[in-house]
Amino acid sequence: MVLFWALIIFLMDQGSKFLVDKNLEVFTSRPIIENFFHITLLYNTGGAFGLFPGRTLILIGFTVVLFLLIFKYRHLFPQKAWWHKAALGLLVGGAAGNFFDRIFRGHVIDFLDFQIWPVFNIADSAITGAIFLLFFQVFLDWRAESNER
Repeated sequence: MVLFWALIIFLMDQGSKFLVDKNLEVFTSRPIIENFFHITLLYNTGGAFGLFPGRTLILIGFTVVLFLLIFKYRHLFPQKAWWHKAALGLLVGGAAGNFFDRIFRGHVIDFLDFQIWPVFNIADSAITGAIFLLFFQVFLDWRAESNER
């Protein structure tokens, strides 16, 4: 189930990036909903929110370490419900999508532009969703422990 979710996210991410990159020039923006949501093509050589620009090798190394840690400690992740597996799949798929960009393009393609937030992509959304789900699980575990005392 984890690999299924990871593959779905990876394919959606790479497919959308391919389409945007082939149909827009970099720094070009097309409004979908005027003043709310645009497709804006940017090449990001940094990490989230453009932090650490030009540090592609460091970000590649960080992602490799992340993959190794997830693989080594995957048995520690709770997988009682489908959404536990989905969260791990979202994290792996999102990280793989941006990793692929860094390795083969030298930058990450960002294009989802809500005008009030930095431009991002499907991989970024998947990683954010995974983190939300994992923190939610931590909250539920904490709450259950508090109620047991």
